[in-house]
Amino acid sequence: MARLSALWGVLLVLWIAEVYSHTNMISINGDRSCVRPFSNDSPVMDIYNDVIKCNRQNSPAGGRCTVQAGSEITLRWFHGGTGSIDPSHKGPIAIYLAQASTGGNGDSWFKIAEDGYSGGRWAVERLVAAGGNWKVRIPSGLLGDYIIRTELIAHHESFRANGAQYYIGCADIRITGGNGADCSPKVAIPGGRWVPNYEDPTVKVDIYNGMRNGYRVPGPQVANCAGGGGGGGGGGDPAPAPAPAPAPAPGGGHSDGLHSGAVYFLHPQHASDKCLDAGGESDGAGIQIYGCWSGANNQKWKLENRGDGWSLIEQRSGRALDVWQSYDNGAQTQLWSFGGGANQLWYPERHGDAFAFKGKYSGKYLDVAGASNQDGAKVHQWSWHNAANQKWVLKRA
Repeated sequence: MARLSALWGVLLVLWIAEVYSHTNMISINGDRSCVRPFSNDSPVMDIYNDVIKCNRQNSPAGGRCTVQAGSEITLRWFHGGTGSIDPSHKGPIAIYLAQASTGGNGDSWFKIAEDGYSGGRWAVERLVAAGGNWKVRIPSGLLGDYIIRTELIAHHESFRANGAQYYIGCADIRITGGNGADCSPKVAIPGGRWVPNYEDPTVKVDIYNGMRNGYRVPGPQVANCAGGGGGGGGGGDPAPAPAPAPAPAPGGGHSDGLHSGAVYFLHPQHASDKCLDAGGESDGAGIQIYGCWSGANNQKWKLENRGDGWSLIEQRSGRALDVWQSYDNGAQTQLWSFGGGANQLWYPERHGDAFAFKGKYSGKYLDVAGASNQDGAKVHQWSWHNAANQKWVLKRA
């Protein structure tokens, strides 16, 4: 009997640990009235089931949270123990919107933000560090009633097919202050353009065997929101730039004169004797400017038009120019294995004999910190201000 009691005790501890690992999105800007009610916080495992859309919450909430277009909102996750989610449940976070009139049916969902694996950490680890609070910017052009969908994927068992655990939450919001922008691409959830199958490399992931090949967050790219008199998109900075830059054309910006597949040196216009330079070869290596040397492969960048933006691939390591997934001025650039994420794509914009590079993820520009002309000066992202330290003269290598 003593052994049986001990066994039941172990099972109870395991059950409690599993229950307390689960999580739900519970509020928007501290308001719970708009969050769709849920019966439990267990994950969804079936990517083909309609429950994956809004979990067990597919009835409208009693209230509707009002948010301002272009504003940053705070989403709050919580689980049955303390905090947001067990830190072992590592994985990405993505945020979607659909117009309320669609009910979330058909090709109605568009992604406004995503965070995967960068800087050696997963989005869930950043969520835990932030105490369960997650900030996301509402695209500046939107107007009307929407469903907001939060998608947190725990990859601790994703080394096997159908091992990914989806923690889905939905809420009903009203967006004010926009001008009726439309966003694309839109996808159906569930659906093949969201997650095609259980073998897809975005959902069958071995997080215990290193992430040397990078990671792409499941689903479509972060949406571009346009129209309705020039709305913003993808959670970009809603504030008007002091000196407006040309708007990027879909898939490439004002990239006339650039050749996809060609290799270039990038010279900052304010310090023409310097070159864009990678300070190391591994994921996370910092980007800087440094005195140019014609034989330095860490100063040679292959520009490739990916259709929805351009990548810059450093020729010593084969890694991409990447910015930490942040909308903040000063977010650092780094090398990272190319995974196709919006934080690794850039829109080149011509300015006379130079180009500016606008980040697809944040809408901010490749910028030499403090306009320094010193070797080792850091390169980060910054709002457009039409300065020479944001313009790059490209020369074929």
